[in-house]
Amino acid sequence: MSAPERRSRTFVRTLHVIALVGFVVVACSSFRAGAPRLGPEATVRVRGEVEHPPTKAPRGGVLHNWAETLRLGETTVLTPINTHHLRSVYPPEKIARYTEWPRGMGLGRALLDERGNRREVFGIVFEDSAARLQYNIGYIHIWNWRLLGDDPDLTVGAGYMLFLMGRWDWNYVPMPIVLPLLSIGLARISIESTFVPGSEGLGAVIFTWIQIRL
Repeated sequence: MSAPERRSRTFVRTLHVIALVGFVVVACSSFRAGAPRLGPEATVRVRGEVEHPPTKAPRGGVLHNWAETLRLGETTVLTPINTHHLRSVYPPEKIARYTEWPRGMGLGRALLDERGNRREVFGIVFEDSAARLQYNIGYIHIWNWRLLGDDPDLTVGAGYMLFLMGRWDWNYVPMPIVLPLLSIGLARISIESTFVPGSEGLGAVIFTWIQIRL
């Protein structure tokens, strides 16, 4: 086995371990940090549930969070901006061949609590570095801090994204990934970035996109 193949297998195994730990952490944490901030349609649904309460208490954990976000959240649009390959890792001749301004589009459902923290279920399809299609489907959790109060609603945030990724060089087999996330937002628009660790050809990129809550 060649050295690049060994590095590739080691990287994939590392991603699997990190993703498994992430799934366990999320599944064991029942995020109930305050009442959600609801849109008009969700308010009608919640009012109906208050008038006719369910017979069973809601469950916590990741599955409940995802289902609640899909049901009560606001629709979001995600558009990729940039895939930045670290100049300290990638040589200029490779960067010249890569796609750093990818095209793509995604949709999601986002739910904000009373503190402004956000959880989101999303799916996005975009061009990878080789201009081939890549999909990400998963969950985002961001803790936000308001810098100037509610008007204007300027926030910075940090969190994580837990998702399944499919690429052409993996035959589009879903690969579980967990990555850190940073965000800066104004009102209903935010710019978000994540860092993909790795080596040349296997990560070492910063991926950035715009998220708009409709």
